[in-house]
Amino acid sequence: VLATRPQEARLVRPFTHWVLLRRARKRADRQGRAADSTGRRLRAQVYVVLEFLAWLGQEGLTLAGLRQEHVDTWLVSGNAGRQLQIGPFLSWAGQRGLTDEHVLPAAGQRRGPGEVLMTEEQRWQQLRNCLNDARLSLEARATGALALLYGLTLTQIRQLTSADIHTTGDHTYLKVGRQPLFIPPRIATLLHQLAASPRRRSLLPIDSPGWLFPGLVPGEPLSGQALGDLLQRHVGVSGRATRQAALIAFAAELPPPVLADLLGLTVQTAQRWASYTQPDWAAYLQARTTEPSRREE
Repeated sequence: VLATRPQEARLVRPFTHWVLLRRARKRADRQGRAADSTGRRLRAQVYVVLEFLAWLGQEGLTLAGLRQEHVDTWLVSGNAGRQLQIGPFLSWAGQRGLTDEHVLPAAGQRRGPGEVLMTEEQRWQQLRNCLNDARLSLEARATGALALLYGLTLTQIRQLTSADIHTTGDHTYLKVGRQPLFIPPRIATLLHQLAASPRRRSLLPIDSPGWLFPGLVPGEPLSGQALGDLLQRHVGVSGRATRQAALIAFAAELPPPVLADLLGLTVQTAQRWASYTQPDWAAYLQARTTEPSRREE
């Protein structure tokens, strides 16, 4: 198969050699022999990676330009449950700087309410900690607040710059999705503090676009993995858990098109989340249309 697809083979061959085959050999060493299903399982995983790369090409995307919403779209477009096959490839590509960090649902689980790793009460408690606990680092507080309140991915957060913060009167907005995201005053204060603090991890004097979370690589933001480690170490939560809990809460209150515009999701992804948390909005809107106006009573 790889011989007929040279472009994809340049990625899939090293991934297969350094990840899939190494894992298979280690498993065989532990068990004393290779399982009969090993070859079939490896071929299936390679096929899924090839299909994913072909889908990227059809969508006019590259690994470098791959975003969380694209991964979500692929998963809900008939690929639910294939995170076991694609997850190791995305992790491998991310470690080599070929793509950013991307969130996948937990292995072997169906994306939905049963998969959320924190309750709504825990989510709000963690958010209060980010807002009130001055012992936490400023970066951890801001990251946790944005992830817990809006379900932003670590990739979205790491790419924020001071230019993405807009103030109109007493209101602050953040450029994330297609619509400016309203930021409550206390979180806005954290973001303004980040933008105003002259932080640079790199020792090289290279201009950066004003990253809110500057990284060690000159001119680059903090990596998604480093930001996730910061969130886990200081706040005690993972990026996946915060995203799931926040999206579940939003999907229970907003129609999918509104949720998609608000957080920069695809409509299909927003509909997928909504299907787990609320009744059909089309039926609701139809009922509202046929319901006599209370003003006329």
